[in-house]
Amino acid sequence: MSSLHTLTKESHKDPSKFRVNYDDAVRILGKDSKLPENDNLPVETGSSRVVIIGAGVAGMAAAIRLKKELKEEDYWCFDKSTDLGGTWWNNTYLNAASDSPAAHYSFSTDRVSNWSRPQPLQYEYMEYLDGVAEKWALRDKIRFNSIVKACHWSEAEQKWTVEARDTKTGQRIQWKCEIILNCIGALAQPNHYQVEGLDTFEGEFMQSALWRHDVDMKGKRVVLIGNGCTANQAFPGVLAKDPSQLTQVVRSQHYIMPPIPHSFQQAYLLFSQWLFGSWLFRMIVAFGSELRWPLFRGNGFFSRLVRRYSTNVSLSYMKRECPEKFQDALIPKFKIGCKRMIFDHDYLKSLHDPRVHVTNSLIKRIDGKTLHLEDGSTIECDVLIACTGYDVAKSMMLVDFFGKDGSSLRKTWNEEGISAYQTLLVKDIPNMWILAGPNSITGHASVIMAIENGLNFFEKTAKPILDGKATSVTVSDEAYDKWLKTTQEELQECVFGTPFGGCVSWYATSKTIFTTYPRSQIDYWYRCSHPKFKDLEYTKPKTH
Repeated sequence: MSSLHTLTKESHKDPSKFRVNYDDAVRILGKDSKLPENDNLPVETGSSRVVIIGAGVAGMAAAIRLKKELKEEDYWCFDKSTDLGGTWWNNTYLNAASDSPAAHYSFSTDRVSNWSRPQPLQYEYMEYLDGVAEKWALRDKIRFNSIVKACHWSEAEQKWTVEARDTKTGQRIQWKCEIILNCIGALAQPNHYQVEGLDTFEGEFMQSALWRHDVDMKGKRVVLIGNGCTANQAFPGVLAKDPSQLTQVVRSQHYIMPPIPHSFQQAYLLFSQWLFGSWLFRMIVAFGSELRWPLFRGNGFFSRLVRRYSTNVSLSYMKRECPEKFQDALIPKFKIGCKRMIFDHDYLKSLHDPRVHVTNSLIKRIDGKTLHLEDGSTIECDVLIACTGYDVAKSMMLVDFFGKDGSSLRKTWNEEGISAYQTLLVKDIPNMWILAGPNSITGHASVIMAIENGLNFFEKTAKPILDGKATSVTVSDEAYDKWLKTTQEELQECVFGTPFGGCVSWYATSKTIFTTYPRSQIDYWYRCSHPKFKDLEYTKPKTH
């Protein structure tokens, strides 16, 4: 049964209660993080039918689906952090917020009647996740401070052995299960900034994914690297800390869209006073998002029309709001959607402040507090902030899975490119479904919608195992290879970091475009709701 939450807004009074402690974040996610391994402690052992890896929104959605639809309570979730929420718990830079409307970027089972704004701030979103966790008693089945290192499949037992470590004590954990839901996601490993001389920088340094809320910026010379979604949100917050000067080092251009109009929020608040209204508004937002999908693929009439309209909206807004002296550095020339589009959060307005300077000359090296740029100029800097986001490919390969005959997921992906059949299954890796996995993300829709669509596929394809009619399932090599080939061919017709799109982006590696889905979310919903069982190979229980 779906429910309608009303937030208390407690998070607004003390946001620090709704984010990770900085020391814990560095211990787990820092560049030089070395978690303890203590083999003198006894090995902790256990078992459950299902293991969920990761307690972010994907892991939470998976646990809810197990409880609500499959009536399966025999599961455990392992997460390396100190609380649930994943990126929403760990990623706490100034003004961090959803870049999708929360009316759509929320669980279908748990909607909210009173978001403060269309795209809520990090601490308000964490308050929502806390409420969801309490309703479904999710923390009862989560083992925090537990990092999964590897998973080994036993063909004889038809079970997985999950190898993990306690991140505080170093104790080894061995856990057996039949099914794994891999919910690590794409934003698990920070993309650590590197430049010559950084280790000798004499000022304060921080990364957006490891934000230091204790750093005083008042009267300081601050340099912020990057201008993607994170930088766009953080920049006005940094300026509000009253630095003497704020320089932005632009690494690439992005299409910036006008903020969501106030009328959207008024309509949301009106519809969301009752359960059906909140569902209806969610469907309207989802439908509106789908109307943008054609701009991402192809060169047909409708694609060109939507692309031209969206481009004109963005460029008109940027030229109107951005200071003319910064427009050459900020306005892109590639196709819209090639990089993730950004909804403005007072970023362009803040560029008019006389303390602000923007340069597209990158930092070549650091000497003391002096930043040497590629164009030969220098900047004096007291606080250096790198908004460099996450290493998406590395995030997806943090845990290695050893399946049939010891075949390694990491090896398969390194050799053939990152991919998963229907975004969820990898060949030779039985009983392991990936949520928010390869090619599941879109440029236009909510990732939670994609996660819940993926869970439709999991629910239908895992049911024979949960019902005892089969012991394992894998995708056939033929179906996997066909999916990889077809998907990559279709993605070449899309704008996501391709020659057609005209840019290079984190959507792709040298082998595959592995993040984005080449079709609409309606197509993805249909595929996940109607699995092709002929592509799957089930192992029946042995009869004695």
